[in-house]
Amino acid sequence: MKTLYPIKNKRYSWQQDRQENRLVFNPIIIILCYSKILLFAVFGLIFFSPLNGQELSTRSKKAAKAFESGEKAYRMNDLSTAELFFKQATDFDPDFFEAWILMGELYEEQKKDSSAVIAYKMAVSINSEMYTPAFFFLGNIEYRNAWYKDAIEHYTVYLSYNVASKKGKANAEKNLRNSRFALEAMKTPVPFKPINLGMDS
Repeated sequence: MKTLYPIKNKRYSWQQDRQENRLVFNPIIIILCYSKILLFAVFGLIFFSPLNGQELSTRSKKAAKAFESGEKAYRMNDLSTAELFFKQATDFDPDFFEAWILMGELYEEQKKDSSAVIAYKMAVSINSEMYTPAFFFLGNIEYRNAWYKDAIEHYTVYLSYNVASKKGKANAEKNLRNSRFALEAMKTPVPFKPINLGMDS
């Protein structure tokens, strides 16, 4: 089955040019010119989109059909319908990498962070190298929810691939340091002793 993946303003497609993001598994790409508003500042790279004709990772025709329907609904910002189709796609093929990735993105947009984490974790458990920014997205969700132990794990994995731009690397390293500091502070809290300043009546 064939598809044309949507490009969201916070995401890269995982078929990007290896020269830019080292994630490509289809060398045939086209450069899409977006306004500066659509540039993802964390990575600071040009957006790419694969040409129509990219093979999906699934071999299930039913899963692919559901995914394509979900993709269309997602492009139309019909998130509830997109979610239903992506769920169908993963029901037909639990190892459908692309469906899990877009489901994670969809849940992030809906601010359903726990569900987004589950979806992204499913994706990277299927293939940890197909789309390494998924580890960055996982780290970000976990960091803002104070799930520091998991954030440390995923930022560390992301940085180990050495594919981030200068800004992306700096952001991940900063959040990694903060997560380690916060986790250590939680383990050894500073005792608080109230002091009577003589203001009691």
